Amino acid sequence: MIISPPEQTYRQNLTLRLAAFLVPAIAWTIVGIIALDEPEVPATAVGIAILLTILWVVLWVAVGKAEVTIHTEGIRRVTVLGVQEMVWQDIVETRFSQVPVSHAAAAHFGLLGYLIAAASPGAASGQRRLALQTADGHKLKLSENWRDVENAIRTVLQRVNPRLRQEMQKQIQNNMTVKFGNVSLSQEGVIWKNKEPIPFHRIVKCKVEGANLRIKEEGKWLDNISVNTGKVPNVFVLMDLIDSLRAGGRAQPIDPLARAAGA
Repeated sequence: MIISPPEQTYRQNLTLRLAAFLVPAIAWTIVGIIALDEPEVPATAVGIAILLTILWVVLWVAVGKAEVTIHTEGIRRVTVLGVQEMVWQDIVETRFSQVPVSHAAAAHFGLLGYLIAAASPGAASGQRRLALQTADGHKLKLSENWRDVENAIRTVLQRVNPRLRQEMQKQIQNNMTVKFGNVSLSQEGVIWKNKEPIPFHRIVKCKVEGANLRIKEEGKWLDNISVNTGKVPNVFVLMDLIDSLRAGGRAQPIDPLARAAGA
């Protein structure tokens, strides 16, 4: 149970609420079209438009009260559906994903599209998401619907990844194979599914490009591995370990969001 005061607080941005406004907006547009052709607008149509507007106001208030807070011992997410808490020590898996998004694409949705794009921090460079999971299967997600979500993601990974990296490094040193979905690490190198290991000294690229983690062996024209980051558990721990094993243990961890940007 989390008892310490929050160190950081994150609230929902306007994206979801602006998107939801489309529903009552369409309803009132229909009422307006009917009013142009009919001397009297049916009460049912007006009633539906009013009901949808009320529901949108309720949604606006409910979403506005949602928050994610970072604490010394863990993370808490509060919504109308209840409270979720995770202690840092209980988190065993993170899944990071990002979707490139262009403001130009919003033009297809008119004024509302521009408003939604403008209300989404970082939308021009991409939407970043992080899913957390504990050993007993509990999950918590951070998405682009939260203000300053990139800072929240960075903070969470800074609290979780050092422990996971240390645990997995010890497993590799003890001649064990550590799995990251279809990617595995052993003392012999990086393994993709059931293929032969790629020796660490032969790896010339290990980086995130767009939505994918890409790993390439020296002398190869195409990437040996190209997989969506969301399908690789603890992807930044994997990358830190590869860098460390390539450099004989001398490489320092890199900021996860710098990696996400292709560093």
